[in-house]
Amino acid sequence: MLQKQFGKIIVGHFYILHLCRSVIFCTELKYLLNTLDTLSTQTFAQNQAIQPLPHEPTEMEQGLLDTHLSNERLLLAIQGSGDGVWDWDIQTDEAYFSPRFREMVGNFPDDAKGLDALAKNIHPEDMPATMAAIQAHFEKKAPFHHEYRLLSANGVYRWYLAMGQAVWDDTGKPIRMAGLLSDITPRKEMEEALRLSELNLRYAQEMAQLGSWVIIPATSEMIWSDELFRIFEIEKVSTDQLYAVYRAALHPEDGYLLDEAIQSGKIYSIEHRIICKAGKIKHILCTGYFVYDAQGQVIQIKGTAQDITLRKMAENNRIEYLQMLEDLLFSLSHKIRKPVANIQAIVQILDGDDEISEADLKECLSYLNHSNQELDAYIHEMNNMLAEKKRKLR
Repeated sequence: MLQKQFGKIIVGHFYILHLCRSVIFCTELKYLLNTLDTLSTQTFAQNQAIQPLPHEPTEMEQGLLDTHLSNERLLLAIQGSGDGVWDWDIQTDEAYFSPRFREMVGNFPDDAKGLDALAKNIHPEDMPATMAAIQAHFEKKAPFHHEYRLLSANGVYRWYLAMGQAVWDDTGKPIRMAGLLSDITPRKEMEEALRLSELNLRYAQEMAQLGSWVIIPATSEMIWSDELFRIFEIEKVSTDQLYAVYRAALHPEDGYLLDEAIQSGKIYSIEHRIICKAGKIKHILCTGYFVYDAQGQVIQIKGTAQDITLRKMAENNRIEYLQMLEDLLFSLSHKIRKPVANIQAIVQILDGDDEISEADLKECLSYLNHSNQELDAYIHEMNNMLAEKKRKLR
């Protein structure tokens, strides 16, 4: 008799719970946490030895039992996730916030029952997007998964993910909305750290004119960092086309250098040329290494490519400058040989003839003056050539 009466009580609890949930349009999240659910769960836990039904359950009774077990699983899943539950009655503008919700938000009055208390804690920059997301869910029934910041008790904003589902009446008017709130601050902090790291890497690559790349032989894919597209002066293309684009940009005379490096299977560093838009030629320093699997097969080739065009130009200019100096010194030594010889001959004449006539003296002075002018012209020519080369090197 006790088992029979207890079974009726339990079934009665389930039936009342089922009716309540039906009245509230089957939005069960709030009622998973109410007293009746707790009472039923505790009663089952404390009376596992008692059979609630002395007979095979009817279809309705079995349905109620299955519903309760399903709700019990959902309740445990919510509690295990650490998420907060919220339930908003849009018609009365009253809201229910679970203890976990209040614990997460922190800066939240205990007697708060409406959304105003929550709205006051939303970061001002996030308020427009939050309201737009709610409105889009009401009007277009778009999924409501929204991230925003809430002010915590210690005055620090934390990131949260709100997920919810509304219920509409027969006229399409939203009358209720319930959902979960998750603290995603650790994830956002990791995302921000990753963003800053990638930003610093991009700036460093831009300053060094250095890009990174990866080749995946199994799929013939190639992946570039943004800086490489800038260096090669091409638009972004799909990864399965990028290697062909890279090969097409190689200078025809330098393609063998890359082939030999890849065939070696060893760490390599080569310099090759690429042809950019309008036939512009750039010099690239390409380094690479191979990644092998446990069977010794190459699964990736990774490396960097650096634009060293300016360095190569400087090296070439230096070589040209040294060659010019060599040519200049050779030319100068050849050109000044005659005027210097003339000066030496006149000096010998003047030194060996004590009774030189005035006419001969004038002729000697004329030769000296002419030789001096030749030397001055050669020195002037040399200075002009040096100045022109310096201007080109700037």
